[in-house]
Amino acid sequence: MVVERFVRMRGFHGLQIIVVLMLFFGASLCYGIPYVDNLRKSRILLEEVSSAKQIELEKVFEAERANGGWAQGFTVTDKYFIVVTTAGNGNNVLTAYDKSTFKVVKSTKCDIGHGNDLTYNENTGEILALGGPDNTIKHFDANTLKEIPKKQLELGVNMMPAENTNSIAYDSDLDEYYISSSKNNIRIWNGGFVATNNSFGIESPFNLYQTISYHKGNIYYARGCHVMRGVCQQEPMGDEEWGEEYAPSTGAVIVYDAQTGRKDSVYYIPPTDEQDRYYGEFEGTSVDEGNEIYFLYSSYGDDLPSVGKGGTFVVFRLSRANSVEGNAKLRKMLNRNKYEYMVEPKVKSLRR
Repeated sequence: MVVERFVRMRGFHGLQIIVVLMLFFGASLCYGIPYVDNLRKSRILLEEVSSAKQIELEKVFEAERANGGWAQGFTVTDKYFIVVTTAGNGNNVLTAYDKSTFKVVKSTKCDIGHGNDLTYNENTGEILALGGPDNTIKHFDANTLKEIPKKQLELGVNMMPAENTNSIAYDSDLDEYYISSSKNNIRIWNGGFVATNNSFGIESPFNLYQTISYHKGNIYYARGCHVMRGVCQQEPMGDEEWGEEYAPSTGAVIVYDAQTGRKDSVYYIPPTDEQDRYYGEFEGTSVDEGNEIYFLYSSYGDDLPSVGKGGTFVVFRLSRANSVEGNAKLRKMLNRNKYEYMVEPKVKSLRR
């Protein structure tokens, strides 16, 4: 099957071949997607993957998912990995893991909707969660994980380009929040959550909208897609080999200049590691104060050869492998000094 062929082909070449074939065979592989729109998305996907640098990950730690839920989002502080899991009944659990020992330090139940993303405000020492039908922002103490009810606010459905937003990131230098939506848009809010007129588009054929994180003038957008016969599907469509629950997914980290909105680069993450073990479903990224970028994956079931066991999540970081071109380029970007991203932009801002 084409799915099997793709997931076994690491790097861009296999995906490029599949996308090119899809361009020739057209609507027969579209599953109802209009032919012209499919060609456009296929062309964009081919361009993004062709320009992308492949990156390689290494495992940091693995843990059981709390409350029988599914790991959805996380953020990294100076002390902790903080992960939110969401159960089928909608209940959420925030859990803090020590960055040195990876042991559970504290955990708390909360109600933050889907719980897709968290961000860390180092200026106030708070974790902010985004979720719910009214785009609710909830604040938690980063050390105790206790909720701060008096700071809860609802942005409302009219304040964003979509009813349900899905990710939030914080810029401590400018005291600004970036909030993304599934309408392929990022809007900028000031530290008091007053909407600015600044926003920019972030359309990509990697159509699983995961999380954004901010670091030194850049937005790192974690995207993914379930790969079905070379096509990025929003939802798995069922397959005689993989079943109806899921199909193996691939991922990408797309970097945008937070000041201009321009797309800087794309980093591609294949479905499997060097030992052909599946990473899992890509849930998001987070960058800490030490310029280290981490990747959260929910593990597949034990019926697939995976890095993590079924019922767990795995936190990875960028591999130390010096031979991987994408790793070297991404690490250089993460480690650039403050002057490089605080200087006056040479291009006119695309924010509007």
